[in-house]
Amino acid sequence: MKSKLYSLAFTLLAATLLLVSCKSAEKMYQKGNYEAAVQLAAKKLGKKPHDAELIEIAQNAYKYAVEDHEARVRTLTNTNSDLRFERIYQEYASLQGLYQIIRNSPAAFEAVQPTDYSSYLTTYQEEAGNARFERGLALLDQNNKLSSRDAFFEFQKALSLKPGDIAIRQKMDEAYASAVTNIVIEPLTRFGYQYTSFNYDYNNFNYNTLQYVNNNRGSQFLQYFAPNDAMASGVRVDNVVELKFSDVNIGRYRDQRSVREVSKQIVGKETVIKNNGKDSVVKEGRLPLGSRFQHVHR
Repeated sequence: MKSKLYSLAFTLLAATLLLVSCKSAEKMYQKGNYEAAVQLAAKKLGKKPHDAELIEIAQNAYKYAVEDHEARVRTLTNTNSDLRFERIYQEYASLQGLYQIIRNSPAAFEAVQPTDYSSYLTTYQEEAGNARFERGLALLDQNNKLSSRDAFFEFQKALSLKPGDIAIRQKMDEAYASAVTNIVIEPLTRFGYQYTSFNYDYNNFNYNTLQYVNNNRGSQFLQYFAPNDAMASGVRVDNVVELKFSDVNIGRYRDQRSVREVSKQIVGKETVIKNNGKDSVVKEGRLPLGSRFQHVHR
């Protein structure tokens, strides 16, 4: 008896979920969200492939979704925007996405019979990449840092549309080299005296300074170099930073310190004073019991 009740409950639950999903797809359809309606209907048709209501929703929602995207494609085709090909590509990418969703559901695929837009994607992806590349070239020809920076981003976008294109990669590197500001940080000096590389403390300070500014530069178009590194790499030096101090103390960070507690009284010096046969003792440099004594190894 209990098994029959469980079976009946499961059947009712499944029917309820299917009804809710069907209503959800219909709700999306009624709101004009045709792509969401297609996705929901196609998914549920995988569980109930002969549901007439879901089939009708999937067919109509796909039809209207295609009409919307193709209308936008026609509008974009008639514009003169440099980025029209990229936007057309995005429209066809959405349509191809719907094709894949329906293709993954045999029942939905048979009922809707969607169009494969992969050839359109290939065509407009190529055109979109070429358009971005041409925009980058025009910006790079202006020969200043700001336009070179914009050119870099155009080439970067072009490369995402045409992965592996060597010409685009070369121009992107060229744009970056033109846009970046290369800054050389001179070694620390004191009173005009520059510490040599044999002075570990100061040499390490120079290295840490360089590491810090490179890790916290805040822009990909800033690079910091030590003089020798800049010379070795042959980069264009745009600015030089000199670190000059009238006095500087890096600190003895390699010192080893140990602390111990005094367990008995320590006296540095005792003086005996005789006064009418009575002696008194004066203790100097005394550390009382419980004092903490620090020793530094250098």
